[in-house]
Amino acid sequence: MDYKTISNKTSISRKSIIFIILGVSSISLFLRIYITPFEIPLSLDALEYYAFGYEIAISQNYPLGILETNDGWSIFLSPFFTIFHNTDFMTLNFVQRILSIIISTFTIIPIYYLCKEFVNKKFAVIGSILFVLDPRIINNSILGVTESIYIFLNVIILFSVFRKDPKFIFLTFLLIGFSSVVRYEGLLMLIPVSVIYFMRFQKSKKHIINFSIAIIILLLVLSPIAYLRTDANGMDGFTSHIFTGVGDYFSSSIIKNDEIESQTSSTGFLIQFSINSIVNSIKYLIWISIPMFVCFLPLGIYKIIRHRNKEIYYLIFLSIFMIIPALYAFGRDFQDPRYLLILIPTFSVISVYGLSQFDKFSQKTVLAVFVSIIILFAGLFLWYLQDDKYDLINERYQISKIVANTATGVNNYEDAYLLKAAELEQKWPTPLEKADSGELKGQIITDVKRIVYSDAINLIEYIKNSRDSGLSHLVVFENDKQEFLNDVFLNSEKYPYLQLEFDSKNNGFSNNILIYKIDYEIFNDIIE
Repeated sequence: MDYKTISNKTSISRKSIIFIILGVSSISLFLRIYITPFEIPLSLDALEYYAFGYEIAISQNYPLGILETNDGWSIFLSPFFTIFHNTDFMTLNFVQRILSIIISTFTIIPIYYLCKEFVNKKFAVIGSILFVLDPRIINNSILGVTESIYIFLNVIILFSVFRKDPKFIFLTFLLIGFSSVVRYEGLLMLIPVSVIYFMRFQKSKKHIINFSIAIIILLLVLSPIAYLRTDANGMDGFTSHIFTGVGDYFSSSIIKNDEIESQTSSTGFLIQFSINSIVNSIKYLIWISIPMFVCFLPLGIYKIIRHRNKEIYYLIFLSIFMIIPALYAFGRDFQDPRYLLILIPTFSVISVYGLSQFDKFSQKTVLAVFVSIIILFAGLFLWYLQDDKYDLINERYQISKIVANTATGVNNYEDAYLLKAAELEQKWPTPLEKADSGELKGQIITDVKRIVYSDAINLIEYIKNSRDSGLSHLVVFENDKQEFLNDVFLNSEKYPYLQLEFDSKNNGFSNNILIYKIDYEIFNDIIE
């Protein structure tokens, strides 16, 4: 039975919907803020987005380097950074995280309307709750990266695709433009959206004109950004990455395999790529389905098989294009479930599509049971995901701040990437310099060099290989993964050329961390 023909007995008032969504949104917002480690700075990708947005804010110009593409999130952040530019580094980090959290929470509204295209209102409410309380969506939203705004835009794209008014194609293409600026793979949505548009509305003259206008709207969004990127970095960040980037990767990988491992053919490489893609995709699809979707998705899949629904097939078709970037990344053996978070809205729809089979129960019973289950599962799984890692990272950030103030070069210790944030905070409001050449050209770099261990088999060899690179200090952890540094921690008396400058035991840390300065005079006497 079509959900739209269900009797008024199972309907739910608009006031009740607003009350539930506001209540769950408040819980969701509280959870996000509660678990966010505001004392720890942004890192990795989030820090690059910060740096790009901050340069726009202080220079009022499009920056050279840092990001070659995917700068939409940074552009969105820049006016907020302009408002708060007289504060400090950590305040701007707070702004970036809070905006990501708010957008992620606010996505509950378009998710509700998307679900309502497939199920009645009470199940649409459940679908929106499934999304906004998903533990991985919550965890990702506190990182300050692109997923929150990218998923938000794509949910509205999905919703607009299923509207019966063909003029919604204008909004759809406008949002595809915005999402492609945030992440260039958003352009892939042009294919399924175009196919579905003509399948739903046929190829009449009027609809072709609408489609042509939509293309113009898309180009009006992309053209200025493509021009700025090309002017700054010599590439548009759209086609340059979708076509050239992928082609270059396969070509270079096959050539590398043929030159270094003659027995490994291009066919062998493609087979391994495919295996990696499939295995990693299955692994992470299962992972992001836990704890809630692993229970609810089978019901939806069962109903899809039993009842043919053209709209659901369209949704699956759209989702296939959404995960193409994930298949490519997993084929390269990038181990990160973030690539699949874009599927959570689809999982929410399919889950409630299956749950709608239980519509014979009263609305209060259904809502009470499922909302309680979702909140319980989300809370328990969030508790499971949250461990002492933030305490450890915070302490390693404090270590990085000490290193940034004292060292010229340091070993590539665990979480040494925090050095970039430590130097940004130390030098704020002055941005870090960008590399002029080499593999890191255009990227922000630190004054303190992080020096890799390479093939050094002992500490003396490592120091000899690294002294010309500026190695001045060593950061050593208890149970250090680097064997010769673990020996330093256990038997420091064997290394008279190491001067202890910091001991975490004397500073109230929970983890044992030491910082040594290398005395090269004593070191030279020993090795001569």
